[in-house]
Parts: sequence; C-alpha cells; structure tokens
Amino acid sequence: MITLLLTTLFLSSQTYQRLEPGVWYLRVTNPPGTGHKLCVRVYFNPNRPPWWGDVLYLARDGEYGEPPPKGRWINPGERSGWIDIGPHMSRSPLFSGSPCYLSPVFLGAMTAPSSDVLHL
Repeated sequence: MITLLLTTLFLSSQTYQRLEPGVWYLRVTNPPGTGHKLCVRVYFNPNRPPWWGDVLYLARDGEYGEPPPKGRWINPGERSGWIDIGPHMSRSPLFSGSPCYLSPVFLGAMTAPSSDVLHL
C-alpha cells in the first residue's frame, strides 16, 4: 500500500504542463572577493496541484539532480553557464484563481566554507 501511494505521488509530480525549451534561462555569478565556493539549489514551484516541482543544483559546469562535488562548485569570480529552465516551469500556475501568473523559482545558496552572507 505504501509503495503504491509513493509511486502515485511521484508520478503525479510530473502531470502539470510545462513550458517548452528556449523560454527562460538562468545563470548565476559568484562575485569576486566572496572567499566562498557556491552551488545554487533551484526549486521550481508549479503553484498548482500536485504543489511540488523539480529541484536541481547549479554548479560551474551545469545542472545536477543532486548536490555536485565541491570541486565543481562556482569559484569566486566565476559564473555558471546559461541553463534552460523552461522545461522545469509550470505552463499554467495559479494565483488566487488567475492564470496570468509566472511559475515561482526559488534559489538557495550553498557555500564552502559555510557562510551566513549571500552574494549572487
């Protein structure tokens, strides 16, 4: 029963319509002088059922499905390449019932060494 429920939840996360490739792109810069390597967690909220979306990690050489090794993180003064985020975004997010709303994208910074200061 639990396996069936988990399988159903996993499959339902892919049911919302997504944007086509080539619509939205993302690149992150780690400014010089930060003294920290940077990896960015990117969460795409479809803002509609099933209410959770894709997660990826952005590093110097592209996107990963899980945190990459720290040797691949973005060094101070470097930037990631552009990545196409359209296919991760909901085509029809909802906000108070309005279809005229962008799909939220949340960024979280991971630094090495750890820091409570954020520079992006």
